[in-house]
Amino acid sequence: MGAGLACVLAASVSRGQPAAQQEQVTLRLTDDVELKFLLDYVSERLSLNVIYDEQVAGQRVTIRAPQAVPVDSLLGLLRSAMAMKGMVLIEAEQPGWLRVVKVSELSAVSTPTEAGAAGPAQAGLAVTRVFRLSHAQATQVDQIIKPFLTQPGANSVAVSEHRMLIVTDYAANMRRVEQLVNLTDRPGEEVTTRFIAAEHLPAEELGQRLTEVLTARRRAAGMPGGDTARGIETLPVDRTNQLVLIGSQTQLDEAMETVHSLDVPLGLETRVYTFQSVGAERIDRLVRELVGELAVDRLYRSTVDADANLLAVTATPEYHGQVERLKEQLDQPYTESQSPMRIYKLENSTALEVLTVIRELEAGAGYVLPTAGEGARGNGSGAPFGVSRDGGYSGANRPPGAAGLPPPLPPSSVYRPSEGSAASNTHYPGEAVEGANVVRSSRVWITADPATNSLIVVAPPETQAVYEKIIRQMDRRRPQVLLEMTIVTIDTSNGFSLGVEIAAQGSVNATDLIAFSAFGLSMPDADTGRLSPIPGVGFNGAVISTDVADVIIRALKTNARARVVSSPRILVADNAEGRLDSVNEAPFTSVNASDTVATTSFGGFVEAGTTITVTPHISEGDHLQLEYTIALNSFSGDATQLEGGGLAPPPRQTNSLQSRVTIPDGATMIVGGLTRSDSNESVSAIPLLGEIPWIEHLFSSRTINESQTTLFAFIRPVILRDDEFADLRYYSQRDANRAQIQGDFPPSEPLTTR
Repeated sequence: MGAGLACVLAASVSRGQPAAQQEQVTLRLTDDVELKFLLDYVSERLSLNVIYDEQVAGQRVTIRAPQAVPVDSLLGLLRSAMAMKGMVLIEAEQPGWLRVVKVSELSAVSTPTEAGAAGPAQAGLAVTRVFRLSHAQATQVDQIIKPFLTQPGANSVAVSEHRMLIVTDYAANMRRVEQLVNLTDRPGEEVTTRFIAAEHLPAEELGQRLTEVLTARRRAAGMPGGDTARGIETLPVDRTNQLVLIGSQTQLDEAMETVHSLDVPLGLETRVYTFQSVGAERIDRLVRELVGELAVDRLYRSTVDADANLLAVTATPEYHGQVERLKEQLDQPYTESQSPMRIYKLENSTALEVLTVIRELEAGAGYVLPTAGEGARGNGSGAPFGVSRDGGYSGANRPPGAAGLPPPLPPSSVYRPSEGSAASNTHYPGEAVEGANVVRSSRVWITADPATNSLIVVAPPETQAVYEKIIRQMDRRRPQVLLEMTIVTIDTSNGFSLGVEIAAQGSVNATDLIAFSAFGLSMPDADTGRLSPIPGVGFNGAVISTDVADVIIRALKTNARARVVSSPRILVADNAEGRLDSVNEAPFTSVNASDTVATTSFGGFVEAGTTITVTPHISEGDHLQLEYTIALNSFSGDATQLEGGGLAPPPRQTNSLQSRVTIPDGATMIVGGLTRSDSNESVSAIPLLGEIPWIEHLFSSRTINESQTTLFAFIRPVILRDDEFADLRYYSQRDANRAQIQGDFPPSEPLTTR
């Protein structure tokens, strides 16, 4: 023994048995004995030839054996101690020798063996075993045994295509691995397929419910895969409403029991309900709200026939009872005041005018009219009472002539009145309108009949009250205003003209000389230079055949006074517009020039005149607010000739004023006093001589014109309030007598029936 021996080795032989079997040894080793010492002792004690290198040096183990152990167990003890240090003792290449290797090389140095080949003495040997599987998959078995292999060093390899599993481990652990493989590689249950016809539920829903029940059952039982129904597959077939189940016989039996419990009849019945006074859609909506979303389409299914006002219901007897109770309470005959349709005959306004106001109200001018759901009995669809959501009438609610009405437009429809109207191409959001005579929305349907000047309104009773108030207010007779307008034009003009012509004759060095001035007063003789007077308006004087000179004088002074009065009258309704136009039109031409030719054509008319627009508003106390606009256009010259031909429009001057005043009834308002003064002086004179003071008039012709035009406008509004139009007849008869026109025809009396 080496120096490291610190133990007492005692050998004894038990009596009564062979010496080879009875030999034992008592080991008393200190703590942390060197592994090399134990290896040397076992090698010497058992006469083993061992090869090892320096990797054994420095490795220490602790072995405690208070009792004697058999000598033949020393080799197994050595193998266990070496395994603890990551080493293994294997057969060397040379027969009769053993050698020490690392555990990481276990697969390379292991010995192939068969089942049960390793005995107790070989428990520390590294062996490799090939398992051939008959039922289980190699990958599944590999995952099961891996946690039980010795680590480090042992390993397993799955060969799926050959259903084999190769395991390398110590012989002692290989027996446990063999037991696990045998337990795992057992025949499983056969997978079968079943087709189940769903009778009362959709196949997809039945499959979802089945999966939920099986999952909950596994979770409650603590089985693996409690979050999913592992081991069984469900596949719905919508076309045949069948459910396909795939799994083992045991699983299918469990699933079939659950399917029969889920796919049970609900006791649904189909009945058809007819209504007289209430809309079928409203009853259907109320029942759906009562039964709730969970019961709809399962315990309550319905279809509404708006044309016949029918409700077809497939439901349980309980829900049929709710429909019948609602029908009994709501389907009651309504009185005339509750009628959804009323006809309003207009007396003072036109139906289209009132309809225009209602259309603006419906367009969302800030006032929301009540709907059928606000305290009144309607069909509950937001549409007028007795009208279905799609605009069709139901049963007894159909008004006369409604059968020929077109269906409503969608909410995004655009109302387009007649071309050229103010409301043309206007879009009212949320409103469905057809034509210029119809207003249709979610709360009301209004149609104008111009032939009878009536409005047909279909709406709930409380909405009818609102529209009746609007229509009656709009149909009130409006007072009329007689606008007497007097336009006075005063024109004052003064003119003065003086012209002098002088002619003289002489000779110088036998040469005759003639000198004369010409301003259009005479006709000179080219040979003699004598002047022949041309008679004109005004004073004409001439001194002829004198030795000094011939003299022609013409003088004229004019004064003109003009007063033009026009008195038009216009009868205007309150808040309506009255307009007066007095226009002169002057033609002008235009020239179309090209590279080769220029053509002159008529260009049109340019207008100038007087335009008066007045809008009266009657206020309290017989006062009137007048909005008036007066525009005065006048030509300030003559048309001018353009270069290359054509006649340009004459120049035009415009004066306008606009205001809003309040005056008493019958008072006269003076508007205007527009005064225009023109002064024009024209002088034709001989240079130098016509500029010498005192004698300048002898060598010139002068014309001075001065004019002044003043325009006055008088407006006198008179309110006509008499219900029998007596005041209108008075003014009309007075003017008829002044114009010497025969009186009116006999009045038309209303027809009476006997």
